[in-house]
Amino acid sequence: MKLHVIALAAVAAFAGSAHAVKPTAAQAAAAPFQLNIHGSSALQKLIEGMVSQNCDVPADFAIWRSAKQGWFGSTTADTADGASANIYSCVMKAGNDFGSTYDNQLVTITKREAGGSSQGVFPVGKPASVPAANLRSMNIATCDATADTQASGAYGLCTGEVTLAPDMGVSDQEPGVYNTLINRASAFGSLTVVDADFDAPPVAFAQAVMGVVVNDKLYTDLQADQGASGVPSVPAVAFANLWGSAYNPGNAWNPLCKDPYNCSALTLVTTNINLAVRAIGSGTRAAAGLFFNNTPSGKGSKQWATGSTTNLFSAAVTGGRSVFNASSGGNVVGALDTCGDATATSPRYCMGILGREVDLTGKKVKFVNIDNSAPDGAKFGQYGIVYEATYQINKNASVAAKALATAFGTAAAKPVNINQAFNGLGVLALPSACGTFPYTGVEAVVCSRVSRGGNSNATLSIAK
Repeated sequence: MKLHVIALAAVAAFAGSAHAVKPTAAQAAAAPFQLNIHGSSALQKLIEGMVSQNCDVPADFAIWRSAKQGWFGSTTADTADGASANIYSCVMKAGNDFGSTYDNQLVTITKREAGGSSQGVFPVGKPASVPAANLRSMNIATCDATADTQASGAYGLCTGEVTLAPDMGVSDQEPGVYNTLINRASAFGSLTVVDADFDAPPVAFAQAVMGVVVNDKLYTDLQADQGASGVPSVPAVAFANLWGSAYNPGNAWNPLCKDPYNCSALTLVTTNINLAVRAIGSGTRAAAGLFFNNTPSGKGSKQWATGSTTNLFSAAVTGGRSVFNASSGGNVVGALDTCGDATATSPRYCMGILGREVDLTGKKVKFVNIDNSAPDGAKFGQYGIVYEATYQINKNASVAAKALATAFGTAAAKPVNINQAFNGLGVLALPSACGTFPYTGVEAVVCSRVSRGGNSNATLSIAK
């Protein structure tokens, strides 16, 4: 008890100092205000940005990321640090976006990415009924000291887990979307969630834009086939059939060609299809089902290919197919990046689906247009893979955690914070959070004119 009192006193002194330094892992673990968030990996950058831009001193923002290993029961190692989980900590500035309660206070946010959006639904609404692996978070006690000693932007690595139910969840669509078998991970069995399972009804706070990505080899050859130097386009029907369970190797690639009877630039008909997609339970995968496959809103639809949790990409010319179900968006990028470009010894054609917010700088991966519509047109209603993200709070969380979760969700909806985190890419502010159209300033960059009204089965409608 005496040591615990000393630790708390040290944290209090640290947070109240005129110029607090970057917190150590031990100080972050003892922060007076802590929030454990599970769910959407597409929103990881928003959560990271929300903490960093509210720090008293930006250089004192501490980050710890999951090491490149298997996490939370996965048998596949991550391809990038932070693909499965991240921890953020710093002293909040006076006048921060979360409220005066947090002025000059040390705040620590733990965010689990692995498992995707459904991980922000069932473990939050039914923590007593989910497997133990789904109540696992990254354990800051296993983090190294790199984040404490290096310059701004550096991070530490963590290797261990701890059982800790999430206080809050974020999902790319409202929780009801994940009740359907096609979007509900097998770990959650026959569970369903309703508003009453949460501390309060889920709140829509942003729009997530998704997109199709291809490796550089396919991108270059699509440009050549389409006779253009700009961004090539993939037909929605083609992508749906390439991923569909009824894939026919004799003709599945043909819709990608400008002239299906003469694929002069593409040698796809006999080349293996390699897809990197998100596993069941991901909001990115759910968006793909809603848009490309009319699932779960349609009366009937084809299923997606089963796929594997192991990357089995191939350069064979057998007409076969490999589908890699990645545990996070970072692992989709990693798989496609290693697929190869036109200079590779055995170039392969690979494609997948990602949240548009993913930074592909330096990667051999690029977003393409869908049916000649560019993702950048999403805020105008000119691109359809747009769904509304929600946050939900665990009714069993502590009073302090519930208060911070509500403050965090409210702040995350502000256009200025969305812009700071994404600079207009991938996540849009809801029309209800924005002023009168035509928008100006930051709102012109991130504010959407369209909405589904919080119902993913509704069509996009012009709101402003």
